[in-house]
Amino acid sequence: MYVNFLCSCVGERTPSSTVSREDHLRFCKERAIELAEAGKLDDAVMSFMSDMGKHPKTAEHPALELLFIRNAMGHLKIKGELIEFINGFN
Repeated sequence: MYVNFLCSCVGERTPSSTVSREDHLRFCKERAIELAEAGKLDDAVMSFMSDMGKHPKTAEHPALELLFIRNAMGHLKIKGELIEFINGFN
């Protein structure tokens, strides 16, 4: 899976005992949405994917591949759509 390769190349994963899955997911969303709000949509996607890959309980989220594909195809180039998609992760 390309997403796993991409995420594993960006940084080390955070030990699960350090941060809960829920807290890590919230952190990932906040950082990505902040970038999206600033108009940096591609940075928001890459930040979200990178951050999600750093926690063992979010790294394999099935929607990460969909996020990558939709972004590559140009389907998340509107700020509101990207934020809605990111907020849909649970």
